[in-house]
Amino acid sequence: MDPEVLCIGHAAYDLGVVVERFPEENSKCETREFFESGGGPAATAAYLLSSWGLRTAFAAVVGDDVFGQRIHDEFECVGTNVSLLEMRPHHSTPVSLILINRENGSRTVVNRKIDSRPLRLNKSVLAKISPRILLFDGHELEASLEAMQTSPTPFPFSMPAPCAKAPPASPAK
Repeated sequence: MDPEVLCIGHAAYDLGVVVERFPEENSKCETREFFESGGGPAATAAYLLSSWGLRTAFAAVVGDDVFGQRIHDEFECVGTNVSLLEMRPHHSTPVSLILINRENGSRTVVNRKIDSRPLRLNKSVLAKISPRILLFDGHELEASLEAMQTSPTPFPFSMPAPCAKAPPASPAK
């Protein structure tokens, strides 16, 4: 069955720890809370949409390493179509180390993102799917434009850039 949604963008593998407060430089701290999972804006959207029952496909570049395989496997577990997920040989999957500060709720992310050539969508695979909604996170511009030109009548959706501070609520009238 064709996917209803095609998400195109960045995929990373996240390794997270919760700390009581952000550690001082050149110090050690302990944690009892650790998580690991796939991450990235469009990747997270694709995973959630699939887990909520929407037929979803995801397009991105990951490496042919252990982290790329974990991302692939997580998508398959929730039924995401991964026919446009490129597992590029000799490429390192982006990995993020996330420190979550329990004291104030902030997070600090250290990302290993390897610069490489952009995602090239497999035209024969792309021609076989016709999603109603395209979701882009801005990381794979050429592939996003190609999907817009190839899809018959999609509704394109770009994820907004995160704002540093939410605007104040306007008073009710």
